[in-house]
Amino acid sequence: MWGDGPGGQLDSLFGDRKPARPARTVPIGTHTLEVQFSPTKTWDQSTNALIASHIAKTTTSLDFALFVFSDQGIVDAIAPLQPKTTIRGLIESDFIFRPYSEALDMLGLNLGGDCKDGNRPWSTPLTTIGVADLPPGDLLHHKFAILDRRKVIIGSHNWTTAANHTNDESLLVIDNPIVAKHYQREFDRLYPSAKLGAPDYIKAKAQNAPACPVKKTRKR
Repeated sequence: MWGDGPGGQLDSLFGDRKPARPARTVPIGTHTLEVQFSPTKTWDQSTNALIASHIAKTTTSLDFALFVFSDQGIVDAIAPLQPKTTIRGLIESDFIFRPYSEALDMLGLNLGGDCKDGNRPWSTPLTTIGVADLPPGDLLHHKFAILDRRKVIIGSHNWTTAANHTNDESLLVIDNPIVAKHYQREFDRLYPSAKLGAPDYIKAKAQNAPACPVKKTRKR
């Protein structure tokens, strides 16, 4: 990205003009740090695919605090964790109930009219997804998840198609329970006062919405 310089060459590469590179794992003592950069043209080797692969290995708990969550592949990786895994999530109130939000899948809701490819409301909805109670004007601009209270997914990367295939973003996966405790402390600060579930006006909209066609899970 920062190629401009010697010889005055304009050779910086942004977006999908950058060469695709897989995630790299760096050992730090007895723990590991995995790093990957966006964007990537295909899903299989993308940053969202990396997020999904780590989530699929979760066994006891998944807590996440996100600005926006709209990637179907990631929510499809979360779905099989039920019912053995505790799943709790907070999403920015400006985005959580938009038609493209994967919170709707987790809450078992379909708003209809804007059915997106692969939309799959869960048959067993969660009651542990909601919005943080923040001071007026504040945004939940967080982008982290804690897996099994020992692994943290963090970075500039939103869990979206745009971050995956268009934006220049970074992602870290830190396997270290001490680091995880710091993020867990922030999540545990926000969660007790959160407003969980969908408000009545969203439920009413979902009740009156035409059903989206059921589509098979896409092969990755």
